[in-house]
Amino acid sequence: MDTEVRKTVNENEWGQWRQTIALHDLGSEPLGRFAACLRDLPRGLWHVPFETYLRLGLKELRELPGHGMKRVSVVIGILRDLYEALARLALPDHLVAEFGPRFVRPIQKWILRTLKKDSVVLADELHGALLSPLIEQLRFDAGEQHAAMAEMRLTTPAPPMQTLAYGLGLGRSRLYDLQADAALAMQVRWPAGQELVSKLRIAIAQHGELDTLDTAISFFFPLSDNHTC
Repeated sequence: MDTEVRKTVNENEWGQWRQTIALHDLGSEPLGRFAACLRDLPRGLWHVPFETYLRLGLKELRELPGHGMKRVSVVIGILRDLYEALARLALPDHLVAEFGPRFVRPIQKWILRTLKKDSVVLADELHGALLSPLIEQLRFDAGEQHAAMAEMRLTTPAPPMQTLAYGLGLGRSRLYDLQADAALAMQVRWPAGQELVSKLRIAIAQHGELDTLDTAISFFFPLSDNHTC
């Protein structure tokens, strides 16, 4: 949201946005999950839950420590976008809608389909359905340098960090920073991802090759134990 729009928001509108988001039980969701692009959101706000702001009026928001004009504008913009999406819903009482980043749904559907069938997952399918979408989302959220590292890291066999550093013209410490960024971005964008890819690994383990998936898990979901699943 630009500065001009931010200035025109009034307390009544702000109150309506907050009430609608709260009614849909989204207070515990992090801002980063609903940001259009993580690069637009200060890192310190990625995991801040909506409920932090749902209890504040505009005046209180603008007086929060560490919340200058740019940060306030970003917060207001995310709440506005989410409110507008929720306001367009016209669901009967017995139905609910689940919101999240667009890239997640096709990946989850593919994983769930794969878990139901007893067949080999070919490398091309794994790349097309899981790895490529993750890399493209990382490219969008973090930038070309992060995506380039992911593409090189997820080749088979995975090159050592020293080779990656040479290929990208970066120091090893910078590479570890990029990998940490990727894991943090995926954690906020797709919090259910770690559990699902761990289940996928169990299914694929019955049929053989795991090297590429293990590398992807260690890159995007480093907290999952891909050797003891």
